[in-house]
Amino acid sequence: MAKLRYTTVRDLASALDGAGRPSHDEVTVLNDGTRIDSREAALTWLRELDSQRENQSE
Repeated sequence: MAKLRYTTVRDLASALDGAGRPSHDEVTVLNDGTRIDSREAALTWLRELDSQRENQSE
């Protein structure tokens, strides 16, 4: 895969304009194998990160 470089979010958005929906395998996969493949999965992951950060600051 070629590296794509964009200088602004607008450039990236323009490049992705008209792109189809991602396929089932085009998702974020964390080091532990967790798949962030839905809004709910993303929110769960963000809550876990928030919790970890709170625990570190105590």
